[in-house]
Amino acid sequence: MSNMNKSRMIYGYMRASTKEQDSLRSEQDLLAFAKQNNFRYAMLLNENISGATIDRPELNKIIQYAESGDCIVIEKLDRLSRLPYELWKVLRNRIEQKGVYIVVLDQPMTHGFIHGDDQTGMMKVLTDFMISLAAQMARDDYETRRYRVAQGLAKAKAQGVRIGRKPNIKKLEYVKKLLLQNYTWAEIRKEARCGQDMIRKARAELNNNQG
Repeated sequence: MSNMNKSRMIYGYMRASTKEQDSLRSEQDLLAFAKQNNFRYAMLLNENISGATIDRPELNKIIQYAESGDCIVIEKLDRLSRLPYELWKVLRNRIEQKGVYIVVLDQPMTHGFIHGDDQTGMMKVLTDFMISLAAQMARDDYETRRYRVAQGLAKAKAQGVRIGRKPNIKKLEYVKKLLLQNYTWAEIRKEARCGQDMIRKARAELNNNQG
């Protein structure tokens, strides 16, 4: 049944954590799902923002416009939330108060909502439980990855591995050139737009080369 011949509206939502990740990568899957189920999205929105924050303008826009019985289609549950449990409850309550259904591509149990297959309400109860459980699992995965990254950084630091941005070699060479031309540190900072640490490094390298 199409959302064009009944009041039910269907919204598609895509999210990626950073600008380096392309949230549009899941667009083809969402469009293919729409074609298979004979509907068109009222909105198909994407944003690059962390799932660990509740302040998501595009998702908020969908929730604002959605009405009871409408559906939000997402690729995976973690596209909707990696929130701590208390914040997840806030988001979930907003969705429930609107009477909106969540349809997850990799969770077939939810697909029936597209066609209004919830005659007894039992499907909604079971699906809400599954979604809450999956949301907690997504958050646990997020916390586990953060913990492992922190462990890796601590181990690298203990082994003396330098962590941080790679030095700007081109700017470092420019600072050396200015030092050789007897520019003052204040003049170098203004001219090269750098900090004192880079000037110290440039001076140390010049001294080593001279030695």
